[in-house]
Amino acid sequence: MDKLPNRVYDLRSFWMPDGTSVRGAKLFEVSRFWPTKKLSGTSIDNLLAAEFELQQSAVSAGLINPGAELQPKNTKEILEDKTEKAYTVTAITVPEKNNLGYKVVAMVRPDVAMADGFYYVKLWFTPIVHPDFKGAMAGESRKISGPLLRTLDEFLMHTAIDRARDFYEARAAELNRTYEIANLDLEVFADDQGSMKVDELRKYGFGVLLDKVGVPDLSATGSALYKPVYESTVMLKTPNQRVMLNRAIEMVQDYQHNGYGVPLTARMVKDATRRLEERAREIRSNLLPLT
Repeated sequence: MDKLPNRVYDLRSFWMPDGTSVRGAKLFEVSRFWPTKKLSGTSIDNLLAAEFELQQSAVSAGLINPGAELQPKNTKEILEDKTEKAYTVTAITVPEKNNLGYKVVAMVRPDVAMADGFYYVKLWFTPIVHPDFKGAMAGESRKISGPLLRTLDEFLMHTAIDRARDFYEARAAELNRTYEIANLDLEVFADDQGSMKVDELRKYGFGVLLDKVGVPDLSATGSALYKPVYESTVMLKTPNQRVMLNRAIEMVQDYQHNGYGVPLTARMVKDATRRLEERAREIRSNLLPLT
């Protein structure tokens, strides 16, 4: 299956927290890296650099842990990797003052992963919204269901899930299989880094899969990959608020191993697995409830 296409949409409306309207806001969805082509007059290199600036501002604001920023060069490697079919850099931009350039004011990075033989949506960060734009509202130009305007974090959460549906549709077409996509209630995995913290994620139907999940600094290498520097709460949105033990273990291991590079032999991985297994024994069931 080919990578999902890059797309740019003009936002139908964009309102600042104080009610001021902003013209020229756009939604970028980038799944493949083009070194020479431009998207709506914007190079992907420049978009990734502007998005990295937002990540740095998110560190300063305490939204994500120091060292969790994904460098533009790392992002380009992912977008150039043909095996990464669903990973998408999603960003909302607004024009800078006097229309000299643009600014990335919100972002989220959806991907589609697999655990225990089933696909699920995986978010790298929950949506990150620049502190100056928290409470801003956006509406998309293409037809969408639900409210015409959403806060930026809610807007991007819906956008991320829609992007995952695009992957499902492309995969179904590739396999010549027909099944209902529109009403498919996708499972979504996230951590508590980003603008949406645990309590807010609960309002969107997420439950805690496991707290105090150890992770190193994202830039760690060698022996530092075995040392937990931060603890994350990992959360899951699933139709029945329950998940099979094997599936839960694979999701958490993927988060630590593929997300942060932690070797599967590391104590922090074994500790997370052990705690999930202990919960299953306590309730005498392999179907773990989310809390």
